[in-house]
Amino acid sequence: MKELNLFPILLLCFLLLLAPNLTKAILEGEVAEIPYQINHSDRIVIGTVSEINTSDDYTIAVITIDEWLYNSLPVKKTYMKFFE
Repeated sequence: MKELNLFPILLLCFLLLLAPNLTKAILEGEVAEIPYQINHSDRIVIGTVSEINTSDDYTIAVITIDEWLYNSLPVKKTYMKFFE
């Protein structure tokens, strides 16, 4: 009976687990640039973070809005949910 070689299977599993981390590292630099953020934004505001609520899976930031710069809504506060 032929012996099963586990090295290629383990290597493939390692590469599959590593791939999302490499992609994240490549995108983080570009996402931090202001022109990228402006071109990919739904709304742009000037305001103050008035409250931050955290949990294990996400963070909710409450922003008190002073001025809408792009695509306004008729509200004075907005809630943003960030997943960790």
